[in-house]
Amino acid sequence: MMVRTLLTVAILITVYAVMSPSDLADGNVGMRLVGSLLVFAGVLALQVFAITRDPLPELRAGSSMITAVTLLVLMFAMTYATLASAHPEWFSQPLDKSSAIYFTITILGTVGFGDITAVGHTARWVVTAQIVVDLTLVVALGRVLFSAARAGRVRQERLASDAGGTPADDDPTS
Repeated sequence: MMVRTLLTVAILITVYAVMSPSDLADGNVGMRLVGSLLVFAGVLALQVFAITRDPLPELRAGSSMITAVTLLVLMFAMTYATLASAHPEWFSQPLDKSSAIYFTITILGTVGFGDITAVGHTARWVVTAQIVVDLTLVVALGRVLFSAARAGRVRQERLASDAGGTPADDDPTS
């Protein structure tokens, strides 16, 4: 499970590393962000379904949380890097992809050091959207994923009970 999680995170970071923000800057960044958030919601829905079917749902939920946070950070970082590429005046200093990740994580962590700030209206709206998504993530995502894990555990116990066994009989770690 952890190998799959590490591989997924490595693939996400690699895709981020090879994408060029300047290539994305020619279109509507807002629509790309909305599209990215819809993809994010779709990935989460698939993860919730997978958690309820996994033999180790709690581990799968933790893995899903790592993947979801990584995906969310990279999506917003690419949005900021793209905005900065098209409109460098919208930020207090130039943003490359590394500083865009740093900026995204300071917002996610609600640290807001102030060394990089959004000064353009559009950039401020994107920061506001990220804060709302981050708050939702902190409050709801963990609850949803681990509720799915509990549902998966209950499902396993019910299946084992119907088959005359115990849930431990199906546990691949024992």
